[in-house]
This record gives sequence, structure tokens and C-alpha cells, in this order.
Amino acid sequence: MSIRQLSVLIFALALLPFAAMAGPPGPPTRIVGQYFLSDDDLDLAGGAVLYSDCTQDGSVIGAAIPAGPPPATLVGKLTATYWVNDPDPNVPPYNDWEVPDALQNMPRLFLCYDVEVLSTPPGPPGPSMPVFEFCDWAPRDLREPLAVDFNGDEIRDLLISVIYRGGPPLCANP
Repeated sequence: MSIRQLSVLIFALALLPFAAMAGPPGPPTRIVGQYFLSDDDLDLAGGAVLYSDCTQDGSVIGAAIPAGPPPATLVGKLTATYWVNDPDPNVPPYNDWEVPDALQNMPRLFLCYDVEVLSTPPGPPGPSMPVFEFCDWAPRDLREPLAVDFNGDEIRDLLISVIYRGGPPLCANP
């Protein structure tokens, strides 16, 4: 055995305890969907990829998130965390977020994010951001983007495009 082969063997043996501590690999994660959203009223845009383990990867940036009486707004980053496939909106914790009228009577996704405040309104410091997690509803099985006019001025306020290939029947709460 050469010195080089011996060095490789010693290095491999040193890594064995770390490999044993890693544990068995989990089920394979596959992409089951993706979405993009844009809200002109909140100056909010972003999207994410949905995975079969009920996690999501992506973020949404909001540049005019209400932070008190107008015109107090802040800039925030919402980092995608988990999603749930069509839960019952009358059961906690989903009943904390009202289903928008435009999404009534259709299959929905429940999307959740961690909230990070990037900047606060100018002036004296106000109360800190009371919400560190934000969740909301999105359509699930539409073949075209959903455009919503919240204020009736015939100008689109919200656009959501979802491609959903079918994931778990219901993701458990993380």
C-alpha cells in the first residue's frame, strides 16, 4: 500500500463517525408547484417553489406594508417557510386568516412566511412589528393567473400565478 493510498484510507476512516451521526436520509423532496404574486397596492412582489415535504423556497418583498395609521409603512422581506394544501379555513390556526372573496369556493393553498423588517417609517420609533409570521391564501388549480381588483376601479391590484402539480393531500403544521 502506497503512502497516498494509506492517507486516503486514514481520511476516510476519520469521516466514518460523522457519517454515522447523520442518520438515515429522509424521503426525497420534489418540486410540486411554484407561484408568483404581485400586489400593486402594497408594492409587493415575489414567489416561491413548493416542495413535496410541505416546505417552500423563495421570498416576497413588500415596500409598503401598513405599519400603523397612514402613511406609516415599512419595507419587509417575507421568507417562505411552509405551505398547506387546502386546509379547512374554519379550523385553527387557519381561521386566523380570512379567505378572500375572490378565493371562495375554490381549492386553495395556505402559504406561510417568516417576516423580517428591512426599514421602518421615518419619524419617531413606533411599536415594533407585532407579527413575525405571516400566512395567506392563494388559488391552487387555476390554469391562468388570477387578477383581482379590490377597490373596483377596474385596475388590477393583485396578480397571482400558480402552477400546482399535486402535492401531499394535507401538510401537517410544522
